[in-house]
Amino acid sequence: MASHTATRILTDDGSATGVEFLDVESFCFDEDGRPEIEVVTASEHMVEAETVIFAIGQTPISRAL
Repeated sequence: MASHTATRILTDDGSATGVEFLDVESFCFDEDGRPEIEVVTASEHMVEAETVIFAIGQTPISRAL
């Protein structure tokens, strides 16, 4: 399965209608820890959506209350 990177949120009259993605050719981090993403040219595609939730990270942080 190919990896993807989101490029923009699509909207109509202020409401989300989808998310545009590009296919990822390669992904790595430079020596400063910044991501370097190489995308596939002309690989734009859209996933329709009414709600978009931004999630940063790959695992939840468990906090004691």
